[in-house]
Amino acid sequence: MEFALWFHDAIYDPRASDNEARSTRLAEQVLTAAGLSPAIVARVAACIGVTEHRGEPAAPDEALVLDVDLSILGQDEATFDAYERQVREEYNWVPEAQFASARTAVLRRFLERRHIYNTDHFRRRYEARARENLAHSIAALSQRPAGLGLS
Repeated sequence: MEFALWFHDAIYDPRASDNEARSTRLAEQVLTAAGLSPAIVARVAACIGVTEHRGEPAAPDEALVLDVDLSILGQDEATFDAYERQVREEYNWVPEAQFASARTAVLRRFLERRHIYNTDHFRRRYEARARENLAHSIAALSQRPAGLGLS
């Protein structure tokens, strides 16, 4: 799991749609060259792959990696708001109206889940706060005038 967390965003380009796949290939190359067993390399690859958030985790280690990846959603309001500003900065090349629409869709998908977090520990610790943060962010996005920059 630690290798997966280190490598899951090793390659990150906000304009690309294959970051997880490229990060997985990098992890596989580095860990294989370091002499790790094929079984460990495969587990790391699976854990990185689930960070695409396209389905349910198939194993407990995948569930934990996903929960760690999403832990930012359940942080205190100031930390979460700073994160949201950083996300906007990463996508500063996207026009405001398009960004607000796409970001709202992403955040709504998390809110529509029965649970945001996969493990009991993360649910107890972060679920309620994450739902508040997501709802707050969606509301703020809906009130942003088109053409506004990074404010």
